Amino acid sequence: MATKRWVGGVATWDAAAGWSPAGPPGATDDALIGNAATTSSVLLSGAATVGSLALAGAGTILQVDGPSLTALNGIMLGTGATLRFASSSRLANTQVTLAGGTLQGAILDGVTLRGTLDATSYGTLRLANTVTLTPDAGQPGLRLLGAGAALVAVNAAVLDGGVILAGSADPGQAARLDASVRSLTLGAQSTLDVVGAVIIVQASRSNATFADDGIINIGPGGALSAPAGLSGAGSVHVLGGTLSANVLSGATVFDSGAGTIRLSGLIGPSAMPTPLTGFRAGATLDLTGLAYGGDVTSDIAADSAGTILRISKAGVVQAAFRLTDQPSGAAVQVSPDSGFGTLVTTTAQPAAPLAFTDQTLGAFGVHSMDPIGPGAPNYLQWQYIDAGSDTVAMATTVPNVFIHAGAGSKAITVSSGRNVVDGGTGSAFLTSGTGADTFFVDARAGAPVWDTLVNFDASDAVTVWGFKPGTSAMHWDASDGAAGYQGATLRLDLAGTGRTDASVTFAGLTAAQAGALQTSIGTSGSVSYLYISNRGV
Repeated sequence: MATKRWVGGVATWDAAAGWSPAGPPGATDDALIGNAATTSSVLLSGAATVGSLALAGAGTILQVDGPSLTALNGIMLGTGATLRFASSSRLANTQVTLAGGTLQGAILDGVTLRGTLDATSYGTLRLANTVTLTPDAGQPGLRLLGAGAALVAVNAAVLDGGVILAGSADPGQAARLDASVRSLTLGAQSTLDVVGAVIIVQASRSNATFADDGIINIGPGGALSAPAGLSGAGSVHVLGGTLSANVLSGATVFDSGAGTIRLSGLIGPSAMPTPLTGFRAGATLDLTGLAYGGDVTSDIAADSAGTILRISKAGVVQAAFRLTDQPSGAAVQVSPDSGFGTLVTTTAQPAAPLAFTDQTLGAFGVHSMDPIGPGAPNYLQWQYIDAGSDTVAMATTVPNVFIHAGAGSKAITVSSGRNVVDGGTGSAFLTSGTGADTFFVDARAGAPVWDTLVNFDASDAVTVWGFKPGTSAMHWDASDGAAGYQGATLRLDLAGTGRTDASVTFAGLTAAQAGALQTSIGTSGSVSYLYISNRGV
């Protein structure tokens, strides 16, 4: 593979003299345009395929007016460089690393984006096939912010991986997720954080739908409008904002004891109840399609599958919701909304509260933990699973809980009883309580893990999943970690490749104390693990 460097200043891609060695790069060449010392502006009028492409330097521009550009081994956009496409051009089947540069205008077709793409400088973002976001740790993969910001599917498109920050401060010019021409799917590994006004645009035809297979979070001040409703296997979490739809059609959660779900459609007496989690004091159902009057009533009934909230008019059920976590004895009230519809509120309080702060969304409140699932140790009573990648803090005074964190930075505090805490991937500060706590460390998926354990005292333990005798390696650093939380730090190489897959800092422990911790190897099913326990060091 040859390296072709642009030396021609302002000219066209096909100008042989513009490259050194002479001639435009091909599929087996690495193309380099610009550097810190020169300004280059290059025009590509036809289709091109290169081995790799790197742009660098303030003022460096590659303008693609041809039908497509493909870089088989990826594109690097350095600080100050711009890769700009005409509206009909495609960037196809490649990986783009945004290292301070700007990408504009292309139809993204089978592209993986590394870093953060800001749609403010991009223009209307158009997708085809699968576009994958792989942002830096703690950063969003896509900023779809501001009045008129739009993401449009021009072919059946999937946007997967990473966090999408979306919304406009002007509700009259909401950011758009546009599936009016072709289907648009939020992938299973993606999180959509709604921080302003967002509207999901759909057409009535079957090939123009929006599907949520990931996680949608609606933060305080956020408003998601989905007039045609939401489909898919994903979930919607209302954390103080507003969800407006015709009806609920998937897993929907009031995730912080606040917010509004506004429904314009009624499901009628014969429809199956819609699952709803977290409906408690501070949360509101606004049934704009149900005219309020003295004949509107509510009742909570139990059946073999749980608790059902029914809203009736003149004795006929108009809407029904299966409340997945409603405590017994909670009252429900109906009242008029600001128009002609019906508001539904409750006095319910969470049976197992978890204080929760989402710094990414600016949301805070009290979540409700779920009863522990089947197969868990019998001493555990409650569980909370956070599958997102926001920066969060969680704390509970309820004993005997299992908490599993997501991919973002997080802090988790337990207080008493026997607890199991999994810090997920990324960075986690995990604080033990007065009881016996076990901390899970799992880097088998390949994402790096660095857990800092605070108050790791007698009866506490760590389980490192995927540690294989004869393959995995470990060593101790005498002291490392964030300021104020330094301590002996365990480095773990699970695959025996020489790479650190996971780090565990024992805040406040010296190297000598860490050496006195008890270690053993065990298996659970087909999975081996390293077990580290504190017997009173």
